Amino acid sequence: MKNSDIEKARRKKEAEMKAERRKELLNKIDDLTKSKKHVSTELESVKQYLDDLQPACVEGGSSYEERKAARKDEMEALRKVQGVLEDAFKASDESMLEVDSSKARGARLLKVKKHSAQ
Repeated sequence: MKNSDIEKARRKKEAEMKAERRKELLNKIDDLTKSKKHVSTELESVKQYLDDLQPACVEGGSSYEERKAARKDEMEALRKVQGVLEDAFKASDESMLEVDSSKARGARLLKVKKHSAQ
């Protein structure tokens, strides 16, 4: 009878350990399933992004020569605009100088009039 009690206790402990191991494995399966779902969703997003880039990057709507010519035209336009803006600021600076000098003359005239009135 003593042997059967020992055997019974051993089997009970073994069953508890197997139940604990089963619980751990089920949790691991659940975690891995969630991880797989997340990775699958991310993979689909990347595939969609790649499909969206395909026409613009691989097939390309224009050749290298067309893009090069467009860049050259854009650079010429920007240089032209830069020249126009520089001319506008030069004209603006000159008119500001004229206004400042006329104000200075007016201030000198006021000083002269005040001084001669005294």
